[in-house]
Amino acid sequence: MRQKALLDAFGALNRNTIRFPGALERDRRLHTKKMKTLFEAADESGDGVIDMEEFRRIFDLPEIRTWLAAQDLQVTDPDVLFKLLDDGDKQLTAEELVRGVDRLKGNAKSVDLEAFIMEQRAFVSQVCAGLGLPAVSRISLVGQN
Repeated sequence: MRQKALLDAFGALNRNTIRFPGALERDRRLHTKKMKTLFEAADESGDGVIDMEEFRRIFDLPEIRTWLAAQDLQVTDPDVLFKLLDDGDKQLTAEELVRGVDRLKGNAKSVDLEAFIMEQRAFVSQVCAGLGLPAVSRISLVGQN
């Protein structure tokens, strides 16, 4: 019984994909257009990049925060968002904005968080081993800075 329901659900997904084969590409083009509009509004200097100050100023506008929330991106701290989008050169290009927002929008999934935790544990273990320290348990990390 359960298998049939699962097969029916996957069948419906496949039918939707077949019925709308260009929907994903259309969504990507629309997202790119929206992010480039945001980029042009934020790039006050017109130099083709957004620095931290320009980024902060665009987020002073409540309409921008609301608009991004409608795009599935809740912004509580523009500085953190800038750092997540930036490739390290302290300025954003239109491409960084498009790719970064696409990567960050939506809600974090439990599987994403668990994957992150797993990667962090492996990293801590490697660092401890490299320094010749005993493995650090999860409990011993709680409350330490």
